Formats: sequence, structure tokens, C-alpha cells
Amino acid sequence: MLTLENAPIGTKALAIGGGHWVRTERGWKWCTGATFPRPGGDWNGELIKPVNFQPKGSQCTACKHRNGPCSHLPFHTMPVCNTLPDGTKVVICSEFERRNT
Repeated sequence: MLTLENAPIGTKALAIGGGHWVRTERGWKWCTGATFPRPGGDWNGELIKPVNFQPKGSQCTACKHRNGPCSHLPFHTMPVCNTLPDGTKVVICSEFERRNT
């Protein structure tokens, strides 16, 4: 069960009147403000796991950038082609360039 104590970084804690708190390395950050040890009194008790995105593996193996770091790419903006059982979204990479074989 997801709790405040075991929530991974990126987890959202929704507020009663709108807005949300986000889990960071330093605590819980209000969506427009400072970071605190726990969400505020307006937390509605609901936690939403962060969504992870990963590029389609078959694209990576055929890409000319396959040996470079790609973690800086904005995968959350790329088209989703599949959702894995754990909720991870598999995306079509917009930076894909076929390598010469």
C-alpha cells in the first residue's frame, strides 16, 4: 500500500481545494510553493503514483544514439504506444534515428 512514508519521488498528494503536493528528495513540495516534511492539512488522503515513461526498446536497439545517454529526453511528451502492467508508459521516441547497418 502506498503511504506518505514509502511514496516514491514524484508521487502526488492531492489537496481538498485543488492543487497538490509532490514528493521530492527533501520532502513534500506544494505545487506552487515551498517544501515541507509532510503534505499540509488540506491533503485529501489520496496519493497518486508517478507515471514512468520509457522508449520502445526495439527503437533503441536500432537507433544511432543507442550508446548515448537519453535520460534527458522529454519522454512524457512523446506518443504512448503501450502501457505495461506496472503503469509504465512505453513511448515512440521523437529523437529516433535509424543507424547505418
